[in-house]
Amino acid sequence: MSKINEIKRKKASTGKTAHITHALELVSSSKLSKITEKKLQVEKYADLLSEMIGNLAESCKKEFIDNFITPHQQNKVIGYVVVSTDRGLCGNLNTVLFRKVIEHMQEAQSKKQGIVICTIGNKATEFFEKHDLPVLESYAKPDLSPDTTLSACQKMIYQYTEKNVNTIYVFYNRMISILEQRPVQQQLLPIPKTPRSNQVHNTEYIFEPKREDVIKSLIDRYIRYTVYQAVVEGAASEEAARTMAMKNATENANKIIDALQMSVNKARQADITKELSEIIGGAEAIN
Repeated sequence: MSKINEIKRKKASTGKTAHITHALELVSSSKLSKITEKKLQVEKYADLLSEMIGNLAESCKKEFIDNFITPHQQNKVIGYVVVSTDRGLCGNLNTVLFRKVIEHMQEAQSKKQGIVICTIGNKATEFFEKHDLPVLESYAKPDLSPDTTLSACQKMIYQYTEKNVNTIYVFYNRMISILEQRPVQQQLLPIPKTPRSNQVHNTEYIFEPKREDVIKSLIDRYIRYTVYQAVVEGAASEEAARTMAMKNATENANKIIDALQMSVNKARQADITKELSEIIGGAEAIN
């Protein structure tokens, strides 16, 4: 019976694992439904804000286009803002993202361009520090509100305004569906023109209280919401990936439990057969 007891212990242990993974699946699924609604709202707002910045760029060139719209004359250093997860148990979500970042870095280095990194998420910080890559600043994943992303990337943006960094890209995971999350590269600075912003705008804008204050506020909001959108998309991708990873883990655990139960049945049948053989053999010996 020792073999049966060992199999039963494995079955009980696997059953506990299945309960844990199923609970994590339910938690991630609940979080995903809340984040998805926020994700759609942020996308709409960010698109409208991008269009507004593009329109202003056409009518207020002298005020801020040189600093934030026009690319620097020499593109020597590229800044990378990488948004990852703080925790694991989400499949290869971070691995695929880091692979895309490394490929871009290798291309930049082949052009003799420098690199500097800002990480949002503990997994990104651990990865780049492990590979001895230059991390300028690092942050844990903030709570999902625009205000929490205000302080993120400040050093990187300052280096851009000082022209020590010439281009800044944001890398994050975008949730296409619960089954698909895709790593995305988005240019943060200089602010890219949208298709609508390439149109000719003859509108005269009236600014209150001051033109400079309004433009500065809009640029600050644009940068903040671009980073915030990346954080929200990353959070949605994380919960979607974790939901599927935990679902697959639960299904695999249940398959193992079924296989162990079959092994228990076979071992029990073998023991019964052995006992019957011994009984029949003993009866024949008496006769």
